[in-house]
Amino acid sequence: MRKSTQDIFLGARLLVSIYFILLGFFLENLIGNVLVFTSALYLGISVLMFFYPPRRGILVSLSDLTFPPLLVFLSGTPTAVYSLLPFVVLYVNRGFRYSLILLTFSIALSFYYMHDTPKELFPTLILLTTGLISGLAPDLTEALSKKRKSMLNLKNSYNLLMRDFSRWERERRELKIYEFLMDAALSSEGLEDFMSQVKDGFDVGKIYILPKKRVEDTEPSRDFENGALLVPVRLERGYAVVVFELKDPFQLKDELLVSFLIRAASMLSLFVEDFSEEYYTKFKVLKIV
Repeated sequence: MRKSTQDIFLGARLLVSIYFILLGFFLENLIGNVLVFTSALYLGISVLMFFYPPRRGILVSLSDLTFPPLLVFLSGTPTAVYSLLPFVVLYVNRGFRYSLILLTFSIALSFYYMHDTPKELFPTLILLTTGLISGLAPDLTEALSKKRKSMLNLKNSYNLLMRDFSRWERERRELKIYEFLMDAALSSEGLEDFMSQVKDGFDVGKIYILPKKRVEDTEPSRDFENGALLVPVRLERGYAVVVFELKDPFQLKDELLVSFLIRAASMLSLFVEDFSEEYYTKFKVLKIV
């Protein structure tokens, strides 16, 4: 990038020098000879500094601040002021104060040569000023691009953080519920007491326990019409179907709540190994909590 910038500056100095050398040949007097000599000197210094850069880069900038305005002044040509415009634009990104100095020289020389011709003076001033502004446009665009990129990175980081936070919050809730289920199982006096704690803990409307010798489907099912969750539980011998009748059918859409209720139902085997024959024959519902 630095090498490319130096190439661009050298190209600008080369073109400006050639312009003033050609202009000096058209001036058949001492001023023309001085102009050619000064332009050649400027070109030689520019080439020398390109191949052998000085330790202090300010020397290169000083040559651009000295020779081009001097050449414009020596030429006595009003349109030569435009030759300063490339340096005004190029130095915006490299050294803004140099660009302002060159712009000041350009405006001063414009007034010097064109003060009698306002029709030429004002367009020239506008051109020089807009040249400075146009040089700022890439920097502004780059700054906005970096700002936008940083905002996108910040947004992505925020989304990742919120995703991790949601996962941590879910894990914290799951751990808390598992702790509640274990405490309820250890502290309850029996199945009915355990189911009562589950009912109160999850704000369930009613809980039914249906003894079954066999079930056709061992997977939990949801009855959205009645707002019920049916969970088959395999016992040592036989089965039981735990029915959670929820207060709001939309609670069946809460996957976390449903998973906890299924886990609570599966803990039925901790209290009941099997149901005797009389339960299958005399009771369709063993418990209503």
